Amino acid sequence: MVSKSEPTLRLAIELAYLTGQRPADVLKMRETDIQDGCLLVEQGKTKKKIRIRIVGRLKELIDGCRAAKGKVHDTALIVGIQGKPISVRWLSALWKRARLAAGIEQDIQFRDLRAKAVSDKEEAVDIRAAQALAGHSSIAMTEHYSRKRRGQKIDPTR
Repeated sequence: MVSKSEPTLRLAIELAYLTGQRPADVLKMRETDIQDGCLLVEQGKTKKKIRIRIVGRLKELIDGCRAAKGKVHDTALIVGIQGKPISVRWLSALWKRARLAAGIEQDIQFRDLRAKAVSDKEEAVDIRAAQALAGHSSIAMTEHYSRKRRGQKIDPTR
């Protein structure tokens, strides 16, 4: 059975993963934050400002967010079924419900998507790109995210 809230959760998950931002920062994203082909993000925790190019899958996703809203006039990219922005608490509840419905007993949290995004960005591009996406002030912090998640990458003896 598909929940009415499933499209909202799916959009939020993908937006969090593609941008590598914290749940609260994802839910604060507005259409007014889109300027010059970039999504402007001021991270709530650190106040760090980053610009994420709106290309590829992120462009498709933002177009999907706009289409999902239909005639809703709120500027939030992610809105609930009543067309209003959702809270981090509500998002966490949706996530938990979906996780349990999928039979995942492990306590994987929505915020874990940030570490996944950072690790995947490091694997696909490099550590500096992952650092920029996460808005980390040091490579050490980015390495902490990546190595904590996957372990340090090393070469064999021969």
